[in-house]
Amino acid sequence: MFRVGSGSRINEKEAELTQLRTVRSDGYYRCLCGTHVHVGTFFFAIISILHCTIWAIVGIGATLDGKEHSDSLIILTVIAIFAMIPSAILLAGNRLKRPALYLPYIVCMLSVVLLMAILCVAYLLWMIGFLAFGYTQLPTFIARKQEEITKREKVLVPVYWIGLCLVTYIYFYVLQVVRKGKRWLRERYDD
Repeated sequence: MFRVGSGSRINEKEAELTQLRTVRSDGYYRCLCGTHVHVGTFFFAIISILHCTIWAIVGIGATLDGKEHSDSLIILTVIAIFAMIPSAILLAGNRLKRPALYLPYIVCMLSVVLLMAILCVAYLLWMIGFLAFGYTQLPTFIARKQEEITKREKVLVPVYWIGLCLVTYIYFYVLQVVRKGKRWLRERYDD
């Protein structure tokens, strides 16, 4: 402990954290057009819960429709319902200011980003083979020859890949904002 001019005592760790907060407050903890990562994490938690809710409603509605019984719709519904759990835990951690509650969302989001990165590479390899050689194993294309690839397909295949890469980048950005939000909470409230 050391004395400050007014005679009050300040813990060295607290002084160090205060200095760290002033150094990092410039732009490190900013996201989404200048908002703080704590607000950005709250926004992403709400958006994630709404996104999962919409997919769960779509899956339940399509399953209960009864016209088509598809196992993929049931799987979609179950995944959407289970995906709400880490988002709800993230929202609770954000509101209760508990950085440990950010971990389930970070782990789930990291696995999603890794899976999407693998899909980007796999789709790129498929796209090169499809556009260069007209080769694919998809049932719709097996009966067709290389010369039958349409101009529309030559345009849409790269557009889909660019869209997949864009969504992967957005998910990676969300992961970074949540990770920085966890670090900010840990520095601020876990003294």
